[in-house]
Amino acid sequence: MNSTPHPLDKILAPESVVFLGASRNINTMGTFQLLQLLKGGYKGRVYPVHPTETELFGLKVYKCVTDVPEVADTAVMVLPTKIVPDILEECGKKGIKHASIISGGFDEVGEAGQELQERICAVAKKYGIVFNGPNCIGVINTHGNYNITWFSYPGKPGPVGLASQSGSYTCHTLNHITNLGSGLSKAVSLGNEAVLDIVDCLDYFENDPHTKSIALYIEGIRRGREFVRTARRVSAKKPITALYVGGTEAGARSGASHTAVLAGDDAVYDGILRQAGVIRAQTMEQLLDWSWVLAMQPPMRGDNTAVVGNSGGPGTSMADAAERLGLKVPPFPADLQAKIMKHLPNTGSAANPVDLTFTMNMALLFFDTLPNLLLNRDFVHGMLVYGVFDTEEFIRIAETVEGLDTAPMKAAEQMGEVFTEQFSKMPHKYGKPILGASFFTRNEYGSIRRLQDLGIPFLPSPERAAAALRALRERAKILDRLEQE
Repeated sequence: MNSTPHPLDKILAPESVVFLGASRNINTMGTFQLLQLLKGGYKGRVYPVHPTETELFGLKVYKCVTDVPEVADTAVMVLPTKIVPDILEECGKKGIKHASIISGGFDEVGEAGQELQERICAVAKKYGIVFNGPNCIGVINTHGNYNITWFSYPGKPGPVGLASQSGSYTCHTLNHITNLGSGLSKAVSLGNEAVLDIVDCLDYFENDPHTKSIALYIEGIRRGREFVRTARRVSAKKPITALYVGGTEAGARSGASHTAVLAGDDAVYDGILRQAGVIRAQTMEQLLDWSWVLAMQPPMRGDNTAVVGNSGGPGTSMADAAERLGLKVPPFPADLQAKIMKHLPNTGSAANPVDLTFTMNMALLFFDTLPNLLLNRDFVHGMLVYGVFDTEEFIRIAETVEGLDTAPMKAAEQMGEVFTEQFSKMPHKYGKPILGASFFTRNEYGSIRRLQDLGIPFLPSPERAAAALRALRERAKILDRLEQE
């Protein structure tokens, strides 16, 4: 492991910050970004700089960078575009070596902006300053409570490192990620990539102990050879998922005006990502689903999938989606079906998919007997589950009727945590992934929340669960290919 500090270390985990661009004006972006930093629990030292303010949100304000009492680890700039080069020069003279330049209006707007971007790059080179941006939204470090983006991070620290050429996808997705059950470790908005680019982020995430999986939003790759070489190296250690959106005429045109990036033919990028060992998503939803699942579950070392559900329709949908995506849902042999049927009602089916039909015994069927029976077979390489639910609602209704005995339901509810923990260990016990689907969310059902927090991702539909399982199969193929080459 390289012991030399990475430039992103100080940008993502500074102990002190000079913040330029906040005021008492509620309509300015910088004001809210400073508030997000302060209200998010950051424990480092923050030095606001403003020419006329004297105090902001309990902090002393300094008139210029040179007045700040220490050489801060990083500077955050949410300033009018034209003054950014001069302020960056002040930072250089002060000795500040890192920055996040949020301000837009540079390379992405045409000739005048290109000249300004060339100026800030010249200043950065002169003083040895490394920065992300310009025209970005900042960075997030959930493990250090460092968030200088526009929106707060509502969830817990997670396993996914995100590098995005879109600022919006860096912070507009935060509630979605939290409600899904996933979580970010770090997130970097790259903007115009004047200095730091997506290759630098891959290099950083490779050795970041908090990042188990890497998600990339790409509108274009500036250093193609370096990207392939770095991604192949990193992919051997950590899964990488990417969404590339510059492959159409409309996408390329939008990307050029958005971050001044040069897009390329979709088929060419498809080949680049495949060669680099990167799993390509087709939607932002897939990018967030798959990067989470890849962080939590082992690769799928074969095509055969066991499908288990307590409802015929969703189980069928899940099996159908899996096979359409290239996975296999083979019928179980007679001896295995006979063992399964011992635990099913007469209305159930022991073929694949396994249809439990109606049962209240979630603990026995989902968290103990069936997973062991199925995952213990060599020809089963992964498992999809549908139909986990809580009994709280049924208990509440039953208690409105005098004389109904709800004790069995309550006992099952109390045992749920024990069996959930046992179930969560099975993917690593057998080296085979388990994914679930539920139309109920972690916010509605404690059982879903417990399973997700213990490492079993549940996706919002059978089709999304099947697609995520296929990503785990693709991950295994990538590892096999990298080992052979």
